[in-house]
Amino acid sequence: MSPFAGSDKKFSFHGAPNSSVKKCIPTLDALNSGYVYTLWSDVIVEDSQEGSVIKWNVDQPVFSTWQKEQVLGYEIPKGFDETVFKYHHGWNPQTPRGWSLLFTQPFGYSRTPFQVLPGIVDTDSLKTGVYVPIVVEKGFEGVVPKGTPMFQITPIKRESWVSFFGSKTSQESYFDGEKLHSTMVSSYAKNHWSQKSYK
Repeated sequence: MSPFAGSDKKFSFHGAPNSSVKKCIPTLDALNSGYVYTLWSDVIVEDSQEGSVIKWNVDQPVFSTWQKEQVLGYEIPKGFDETVFKYHHGWNPQTPRGWSLLFTQPFGYSRTPFQVLPGIVDTDSLKTGVYVPIVVEKGFEGVVPKGTPMFQITPIKRESWVSFFGSKTSQESYFDGEKLHSTMVSSYAKNHWSQKSYK
């Protein structure tokens, strides 16, 4: 993806910057947050009258299924089969005390045939593995190769806090915007952004 919109090759300003989403720091922070877990074995997906079927050629289980009664009433994403699989990824993620993990679809990988059902797990106290629930695109058939991004985990700190809703005057809102845009290039990155690290 080009860092600039259209056919531009360098930064320009004609009433608005020509930078593309590739220079959008919040988007890049999301793409690079936490850790992405991949598929550890090739699998083949078949479409049957009962729904999606997943098969593999290794001895260890790659997926198992939830009983349909366990997810009865849960809203499955549109365009995906009702069968909910549990992905046996083989990892046992642990976090320091007070930290949990948010399990999501890998950001930037929405075109895979799998979709994660998101969840938050208190991995500071849970010592067993987390079998991540996924669903399969309706009608999909084919081989999904080893290395396909499967889910993303992002550490989050558990803290109690109280939300507050307020309002700004039109003058306060105006000057906040002026201060942000007073830096012509990378205004958010230069004035507000903090470097994140996941080692």
